[in-house]
Amino acid sequence: MSLKRELQRRVTGTGSCYIQAYFRDNNQSEEDYQLRPAQIQYFFRHSLQVMNNENTLETATFTFAYVRWYKDLNIEAHVTTFDSINTKCISNTFIDRSYMDILPVHCIHSPIGMYINKLANCNIVINLPTVHLFLNHIF
Repeated sequence: MSLKRELQRRVTGTGSCYIQAYFRDNNQSEEDYQLRPAQIQYFFRHSLQVMNNENTLETATFTFAYVRWYKDLNIEAHVTTFDSINTKCISNTFIDRSYMDILPVHCIHSPIGMYINKLANCNIVINLPTVHLFLNHIF
């Protein structure tokens, strides 16, 4: 099954689709991106007419995911036990909505497992083995 179909099945089905993607906090420099866990809400496409080298119009279509980004866990609530086994704890709440919620699919780094509300105010992120895909060929 293709990654696109699998992600769409999880988003539109009963399950949720959790990912790690590159995120830039507004308080950091433009070059400082970090991997942050997010939940995909839905996918959408945007098409527009662009001029090509032969001075004719052609349609370019881009695929995006609308995501909700999870907040980092407060330092005093950090659970170090999970850091040693390829997992980490994050807050179970989302950051405020912003333009960063619209994510080009090529910025998706990898799917993750998520153990929801296992600890008080905390979700456990499980890093899955990554497979580097060329998403522009899938979507």
